[in-house]
Amino acid sequence: MFYFAAVLMAFLMIIPGIAAAETCPDGYKNVSVCKAEKMVEKEDVFLLDVRTPAEFNKTHIEGAILIPVKNVPAQDPVELSSDELLEVRINEVPADEKILVYCKSGARSAAACSLLVSNGYRKVYNMRGGIDCWLARGCTVDVNADKADELLGTGEFFLLDVRTPAEFNAGYIEGAILIPLKNVPKEDPVELPPEKLLAQCLCEIPENKPILVYCKSGTRSDAARDLLVDSGYRHVYNLEGGILTWKAEGYPTVCPAI
Repeated sequence: MFYFAAVLMAFLMIIPGIAAAETCPDGYKNVSVCKAEKMVEKEDVFLLDVRTPAEFNKTHIEGAILIPVKNVPAQDPVELSSDELLEVRINEVPADEKILVYCKSGARSAAACSLLVSNGYRKVYNMRGGIDCWLARGCTVDVNADKADELLGTGEFFLLDVRTPAEFNAGYIEGAILIPLKNVPKEDPVELPPEKLLAQCLCEIPENKPILVYCKSGTRSDAARDLLVDSGYRHVYNLEGGILTWKAEGYPTVCPAI
């Protein structure tokens, strides 16, 4: 009995250390990208991006709110005033929600978490490794036209157009493969059967390549991205603003040869 009591006492002394392992001295919690992804999927967190506007505009996690924690000239040459930074704008962060914070690699987000906790926030989580780790894991992001062009330039991406045939024939991004997400009568009067739509054509999409998906304005491609992820695909990128933004930024489109 004495031996059992000693073991039990030692175990009880160890437990608090285990429970507190994820909590930093400043009072916030570090979470892995895997945990962060699950939190985002549940949509029960305020997702805070504390990078610079240039970094955010290039690529960001869907649903994130940008409030920079500081200027980083190496990432963004445009200097923000103090009124545009988190310390002054902290009231824009809801105090009654879980706050998940991320940056590029985890350093700025840790500083932002400390700032939030010092201002009375209690449910604050720092995503370890930042968006760099998020991308490496294969989690999804929204990208702007510049970033999309950069990704396509690698030659590694499967470019998926989920608009209708009529929209595609009016102009598409070079290299795109058309697999419509759904029928859109106002864009194309010809109705396609279900077996011609994305949900039943997933076998045509390679599983070993990253995917960049786009539509007219970003709505259908966002839904297509969710479908792909739910079907087990990783490294799926959505062109924010669709082909309309692509053309507005001066990038070219091509038409099928007649």
